[in-house]
Amino acid sequence: LLPPVDFKPMLAYAMLIPIVGGVGLACIKEGKGVDINVEAFMYASVANAAAALKGKLGGSVTKALKGDKSKNMDSANVYAI
Repeated sequence: LLPPVDFKPMLAYAMLIPIVGGVGLACIKEGKGVDINVEAFMYASVANAAAALKGKLGGSVTKALKGDKSKNMDSANVYAI
């Protein structure tokens, strides 16, 4: 399953910098200076990637379902999915 290939504006990619920075900041261990908990950073990064992929794939599936008139995908049904 390959996501559709489309490119967003540079600002959309630049907005990822504070997100990744916040994950890194949250993973710094207290009292040890700048010692990053690598395991926590990896789990948080995987969670962020999964949420982004869910949003991307969910949007394309919703678009495909709304385009098919035989599926009766009105606003309430799309929200339920």
